[in-house]
Amino acid sequence: MLTQEGNRLHILIAGAGIGGLSAAIALRQAGHVVDVFESSRFAVELGAAIHLPPNVNGLLRRTGIQPEDFRCNDAEFVSVFDSQGNPVSSKDIRGLRELYPFPWQLSHRIDLHEALKAKATTLNDPGVPVTIHLRSKVVNCDPARPSLTLVDGTEVQGDLLIGADGAHSVLRSIIAREDIAAEPSGGSAFRFLIPISQVKANPETAALVQKEGELQFWDGQYRRLVIYPCRNNTELNFVCLHPDTESDGTSEGKSPYRYKDNLLRVFDEFSPAMKSLLAMADPDSIKLWRLLDRKALGTWVNGNSCLIGDAAHPFLPHQGQGGAQAIEDGVALGALLPLGTTREEIPERLQLYMQCRYKRATMVQNFSRQAAFKISAKDTVGGTSTDPLEFMRINFGHDAHDFATNMLRKHLANRTPNPSTLTTAFGPSMPLIPDTPGSQGLLGSPSQRTLEVRFRARRNYLETFLPRADSRITSRGGWAKGSWVIRRIQPGEWKGGREVILVGLCIFHALLSPDRDEPQDFSPVMFCDDAEFMIAAREELHLPVLLADMKENILGARYQMDLGRSGQTFMMIQANLAPVHMNGDGGKGALGNARVSMTTLKRDVLEAVLPGLAHVVGQLQGLDMKDVVLTRSGIMV
Repeated sequence: MLTQEGNRLHILIAGAGIGGLSAAIALRQAGHVVDVFESSRFAVELGAAIHLPPNVNGLLRRTGIQPEDFRCNDAEFVSVFDSQGNPVSSKDIRGLRELYPFPWQLSHRIDLHEALKAKATTLNDPGVPVTIHLRSKVVNCDPARPSLTLVDGTEVQGDLLIGADGAHSVLRSIIAREDIAAEPSGGSAFRFLIPISQVKANPETAALVQKEGELQFWDGQYRRLVIYPCRNNTELNFVCLHPDTESDGTSEGKSPYRYKDNLLRVFDEFSPAMKSLLAMADPDSIKLWRLLDRKALGTWVNGNSCLIGDAAHPFLPHQGQGGAQAIEDGVALGALLPLGTTREEIPERLQLYMQCRYKRATMVQNFSRQAAFKISAKDTVGGTSTDPLEFMRINFGHDAHDFATNMLRKHLANRTPNPSTLTTAFGPSMPLIPDTPGSQGLLGSPSQRTLEVRFRARRNYLETFLPRADSRITSRGGWAKGSWVIRRIQPGEWKGGREVILVGLCIFHALLSPDRDEPQDFSPVMFCDDAEFMIAAREELHLPVLLADMKENILGARYQMDLGRSGQTFMMIQANLAPVHMNGDGGKGALGNARVSMTTLKRDVLEAVLPGLAHVVGQLQGLDMKDVVLTRSGIMV
């Protein structure tokens, strides 16, 4: 067993595929020591292209991996054709960036795998570089110790064991205490790539690749072609789905020349242009992939061990989410096991991992089944969904890191009598805009506000400010809206008899609990400049109010409010009070430009210079506000 350095955990991962390396990166960046054991010699990921949808694209960027650096191209169109090339539907999805903070991109699987390996093992990033042990096949494990055993008899012990050894996992039956056998789904797929330059050079096929970034679905009788570009639109990826009875004469994993003959025979009903395109496939590059499915395991965790990726939940390919869900698993583990987590806390954190990941992964698995092509007239599963984008909102609108971070924060808050020291969502708040006349929230009605600055931010991150793990924001897509409100509480409005300045964060369209029918505006945190008012608001009204020093400056049409403590400014709100013309949707209802900025001090420094506020300021630092505009001003200029 490698010794644990300080409060770092020693983590063992079986498998250096996409899921295993994603977990290794997340846990390294959390501050732990990670050893990965890979059975192959080079740890090279096989396969062709892979989707990097918004739900995982942002996770990669958070780790410092930029998909553009390894030649990913955007998905720009989704088109459905019949077998003769007649259009059934076509959608321009370039506008998805307005709905989701991160793009939907397409990558070569090997390029993604190489980027993950480089990030895990680089010497240039903080943390201990991940060690990848090649030709180290794991054949057994002890989930409780935890330890793993290699094929040569070597036993390695650590603090946490992660089984990321794929669909044919050796560790699954040991960790899950059951081994539900994978069953044939009835379908198989030929996979290969063709250079787009070759396709364009042939007059018969050039028209098939007119649009860059186009995902094409060609549906025939009990068969489907899925075609899309990768590597900056230079290679065309093919997934040729068909009943597995029609490719029984060949063996999975090999590529004899008869694969090509079989491919052309299976898709003979398709248009002449498409058959010419399929005929361009290099016989040596064609792989056959038998599509297996498996019922959900009862659990993925056992003691100090867990399963991730295909070892936990193998996916059919019909939603392009298999690799994405493996990455989500790994990132969630990194969020749930921050530096300082003890070995004894691991079992309860793995239960949180189950809460974060089991329901979501199982749901997306079911979506993939519904989106499958029909393999026969008797097929009761495939063909339920015929729209490739039907499940997009649920698939794309999730951030596994933010969700897991929120779950951990709420979990820790529930273990302490004073949850406000652990989360900014530290108590119920009054509605900011009252529904009934005469009832006013602390930030007042719109007409009472001195100034309001609106913004949009990632919905998943804003949801971490809500008071419950099942609270959510009802806005569409991956963005949500909020505002910073400045209000002067007049002397007659409270018993202190002094004017108080209040600055509060407002989140729009928050559904605070599942049993509420209507969303409301919610304030997770407010700052005031009067200690007596703060005490009254917290003790009498149970409102999340914190004390801050405030400095207001108005110079002509320029407004600035600084918030700080003990001489250290942690937040600044700036606005142009002179009316200006605003372009685009972000300017609707806007009076002028505005800016909200937070201190860049790191958490350990914040703890020293802002005692009692560091946990709040630290979370606000992650609020990446976009399209910030002034929408209300009661200040005369």
